Amino acid sequence: MSGAGGSRFRRPGPEWVFLLVAGLTGLALIFLITPLAGGNEVPNFQRAVGIANGEWRVRPVMVPGGVADFLDAGAARFSEGAKPPYRLSVDEWQRLRDQPLGADRPKLLEPNAIAVLHPVAYLPQIPVIAAAQAMGANPLGIFLAGRLAGLLAALGLTFAAIRIVPFHKASLAALALLPPMVFQRSTFDADQFNTALALFFTASVLRAIAADRKFSGRDLSLIVGSAFLLAQAKSAYLLMPLLVLAIPAERFASAGQRRVVTTLATLPGALLSIGWMLLLKLQAFSAARYETWSGMVEPDRQLAMILHAPLGYAATLLRTIFTTDFIPRSILEMAGTFGPPVTMQPLWLVAVLVLAVVLLLSERALDHSPALRRFRQMSAGIAVLTVALILSLLYLQWTRVGGPVVDGWSGRYLFPLGLALLVLCPRPKAGLFGGRPERWLGVFAAICALSLMVTVVATYR
Repeated sequence: MSGAGGSRFRRPGPEWVFLLVAGLTGLALIFLITPLAGGNEVPNFQRAVGIANGEWRVRPVMVPGGVADFLDAGAARFSEGAKPPYRLSVDEWQRLRDQPLGADRPKLLEPNAIAVLHPVAYLPQIPVIAAAQAMGANPLGIFLAGRLAGLLAALGLTFAAIRIVPFHKASLAALALLPPMVFQRSTFDADQFNTALALFFTASVLRAIAADRKFSGRDLSLIVGSAFLLAQAKSAYLLMPLLVLAIPAERFASAGQRRVVTTLATLPGALLSIGWMLLLKLQAFSAARYETWSGMVEPDRQLAMILHAPLGYAATLLRTIFTTDFIPRSILEMAGTFGPPVTMQPLWLVAVLVLAVVLLLSERALDHSPALRRFRQMSAGIAVLTVALILSLLYLQWTRVGGPVVDGWSGRYLFPLGLALLVLCPRPKAGLFGGRPERWLGVFAAICALSLMVTVVATYR
């Protein structure tokens, strides 16, 4: 279509569609979602506050009294098992707004067994919390500032990932616009940063694979840096940096550079991540005994059971995946379950899933180079091992002693693997439905945003 002066209208790229829809919706959700009611916000805010106040290990820490009171009120109001709607009365809102910081009356904040992540997981929020606290902001202001910091970091990294990925831009943007992902970015959590970091790292690897030139030192530094941070942000994804092994040798200036880059991208992050898990085992979970909705959890005893009967534990994993609703539930949760959890109405869920399939099939199949075939093979293997690792961590930290299956799994755990899984998805040689996925992206984005806003308003307002 031509406009004035003969200029041609250009449809905005997938990264801009993502930024506009996810940005506006995300900003609205920061203020629509009731504070501390957006999933695991209480333990995550507690962990980040502890780090911001100088304790990076999982240990008790002194924090301003008002922050401790704010957390106690949230834990009592939105305790595990609470049912929607998650609304506050006028009086409860007033008390939240009037809650002072209480820097002059510090209180001891005990660690929470649910949120024991590495400080890197809260990299966007920690400096913001420290600055807001230093300026005397009240606990509600500190909390909302942390939500905003997580949102902006996730938006920036995801935008960059969509921009640099050499193919499947529309389906990556669609993945990033799924209601649970948009919701997640606006809550106080570690997952939005971890997921965005994983998408950026994977996109960087795919760009290196598809390039027809040697990569610059800056490009390779971004891959190494994001791989290292990813392995720290959540130990469950420490295998993902191995994807750098799919980058062909000709993209490097020399064989020596290739060895250095692959070593730096995979080894330090994995070793430090394993070290962090061992530290947690000694500090936070040694002789620990606590209760989740699954029942009584004893990590030491459950680890001993795995080591004593590894084949029996393997049977538990297989039973979890193949004798329960694990696979269909994962798909449904990725499309429409978020927060405490809250699931969208079936009509919205069907619309999101149908449009996602249409958009996916409208993309053309790739001509697979040997490097891309290697990437696909590695992605499949890493995805299987990562799922097994996540289930194992859930078995140790969440599932009741002697449970026949692993409890606590959520489809959102697949989001960091999302781009790698998209590359694995088969597509027709010539895309269906006109072969223009960008045409469907706007419709998909609108449906996702509308379904999410309707569900959030009904749940929280």
